[in-house]
Amino acid sequence: MTRETSSSYDNQKQKYFVSYANCLLDLNEEINDKNISYIDELQLVYDHIDDTFYQFLKHPKILPSEKKNVFKTVYFDNHKISQTTLSFLYLLIDNGMICEIGNIINTYHKEMNKRNGILEVEVITSNPLSKEEKDKLQTKLIKYFHKQIILKEVLKSNILGGMIIKYNDKVIDASLIHEQEALKKYLEK
Repeated sequence: MTRETSSSYDNQKQKYFVSYANCLLDLNEEINDKNISYIDELQLVYDHIDDTFYQFLKHPKILPSEKKNVFKTVYFDNHKISQTTLSFLYLLIDNGMICEIGNIINTYHKEMNKRNGILEVEVITSNPLSKEEKDKLQTKLIKYFHKQIILKEVLKSNILGGMIIKYNDKVIDASLIHEQEALKKYLEK
């Protein structure tokens, strides 16, 4: 699918994603109905958006009312989503953000983790970490950040050794490639 993720967007769009995500978080907290999860309903819709549907939603000549009718007919009338989620989808259509559902969902989870004192940390290595290495790293990160940690391991073959740790918008590069580049710059002086 040709859908894009938030990493390819500028800060302004990211601010919109944060606003929409926080709106959903606030709605869930306000209503506090354990039987309804607006993000789960939004995820259900997102999971059904294939390339054809995405192109339909993105097409500038298709009227917003037609797009709204599709969501109403397919999801609301078939009792798959609540009135609140339908209204949220209408808002996204009206604001030209309907194709950003995936980014809004991703941002929702990040914002929810922030509210709950959880930090997502991406660890990039060339080889999978052993359970012992993961546990040791997680323990050190918990002590350093004083937060719960969710480790996401990413394997990249261009990392010769060591690791790269990403969290929020920060990067700790402890890879051998980085160390070699630093040494090369030092020797060139």
